[in-house]
Amino acid sequence: MIMRLLNYVQKTVASPGRGILAMDESNATCGKRLASIGLENTEANRQAYRTLLVTVPGLGECISGAILFEETLYQSTTDGRKIVDVLVEQNIVPGIKVDKVRSTPFQWFLSRE
Repeated sequence: MIMRLLNYVQKTVASPGRGILAMDESNATCGKRLASIGLENTEANRQAYRTLLVTVPGLGECISGAILFEETLYQSTTDGRKIVDVLVEQNIVPGIKVDKVRSTPFQWFLSRE
């Protein structure tokens, strides 16, 4: 199982012509982006911002992996879909900063079996 997972991650992330989206901004950093356009740093506004990022049409054609902030790992889009699921549906491998993780590594993948 682990070898299958590692093989999938390696082939997907290293696929030609695609890159990695670093969307691992902390809540404070995300708040600065929101403040620059006159919005409060609330979970709903961070959710809307992250929904915008992951629902760009054709994102999976250009992005192979996404580094997430811990809040994002468990967050849903504004229409109720899990952000991780939206990424996986586009053949994008979600990841998280390991210095902040509180869940089992690869939990998102193993739970899909």
